Amino acid sequence: MKILPNFPPIHFDFGAIAELPGILSGLGVNRPLVITDTGLVARGIAAKLVSAFPSADDVIVFDGIPPNPTIGGI
Repeated sequence: MKILPNFPPIHFDFGAIAELPGILSGLGVNRPLVITDTGLVARGIAAKLVSAFPSADDVIVFDGIPPNPTIGGI
């Protein structure tokens, strides 16, 4: 089995989104870029993620990715 040494940890739990600002801050990330598709934006999921941060101005959301993208679509 290959190990990806730079693969970020994955958090699954109720309220895990609330942990994201602290985790990113600990990694030195001050202005995260969220890359998503319009479906997740339309369903309010991206807004829920952005609302976990102290200021919405600190988060950039790019929703220009097609749903279920292929490598070519990215």
